[in-house]
Amino acid sequence: MITFKELNKYNDVIDVCEESIAIKNAIILYGSFETPKNVLHLFYNGGYDIKSIGKIIDLTHYDKVILDFSGADDFLLRFYDIDNVKSKINAKEIYVISKNIFEKPGYMYNDPIMHRIKILDFELKNEIKEYFYFLLGGHARWHRLLFLNKLLNKNQLHKLNWSCRRVEEENPSMVRSCIPLEYVNIYKDLEIHKLLPKSLDFDIHDQAEYHNFGDASIFDNPGYVANLDFYYSSYIEIISESVFELAINPAKKDLEYFIISEKTFKPLALGFPFFGLCLPKTFSKLKEWGFELFDEIIDYSFDDEFNDEKRMNMIIEQICNDDIKEKFDKNFETIKNKHLHNRKMFISLKERLLKNYEKIII
Repeated sequence: MITFKELNKYNDVIDVCEESIAIKNAIILYGSFETPKNVLHLFYNGGYDIKSIGKIIDLTHYDKVILDFSGADDFLLRFYDIDNVKSKINAKEIYVISKNIFEKPGYMYNDPIMHRIKILDFELKNEIKEYFYFLLGGHARWHRLLFLNKLLNKNQLHKLNWSCRRVEEENPSMVRSCIPLEYVNIYKDLEIHKLLPKSLDFDIHDQAEYHNFGDASIFDNPGYVANLDFYYSSYIEIISESVFELAINPAKKDLEYFIISEKTFKPLALGFPFFGLCLPKTFSKLKEWGFELFDEIIDYSFDDEFNDEKRMNMIIEQICNDDIKEKFDKNFETIKNKHLHNRKMFISLKERLLKNYEKIII
């Protein structure tokens, strides 16, 4: 028997909303397994400080407790000592699903089996695009602000179909999450603030639905659904992971550390050419997993650069070039073959994750 519950910000175990898309998908997933055990799948609804757990949660009447941190979007929790959290729960068997269970060092979203990333019917076409690139910036993190500001100063911002929120200064915790201490005294001087907020991704979805922070709503964030209009109107997607600066990453300058989230998974699921603001060796990791890089139109040498400033400037330099359309036309057949290959590889990756998830369940 599988029971679904949620660990809320008061450290209470409560019923989850079974109307959630994520919960429905999880129920279907579990339906393919048979277990004689009394299992509790305990979701953690992100946005709270898990370090505040000061009591032992007594769940000894369950044979197995699966503590699911895969949907937690709280920045610190992504890198928190999960074993410490685990020690606060009193149960017979405890298993943790987190962003770190697939492969270390680093983390990738598993939440669960990436069911939030929709496999859409998308065909790469060789036709004139309205934009060279598009970037859905989301939260106004420092590296995104700096990137957009550099493009603005170089008069290159017009090449992007882009969006980014403003810095939510009325919310100190959001400022601290988005602007590292190293940059709190200089981020306000960036000219890009005059253009913020600029909304594209939010305009697509109903605002009320997007900001519905009810129980388990975090699992249904429409940011996980790719809007194909962006892909059909641009040659390349520029992604921006949550962490770009190697010097301040939570792994304390681990040169093999990487972060792969839904921001990377969306273009992979579509087989769409992309590059962007990531930690070093991110694209090397994707190649290691079997994905093919679009070397015909993108110079990935920035992926080997560990100096944050140099790495960003290498990306900026590419955007300043005006040969994307010509390269795309010239190499379209090769690009399309890689597009089809990467779509298949994404399905394969999901299957690998499923096997890993299955091990935890059974």
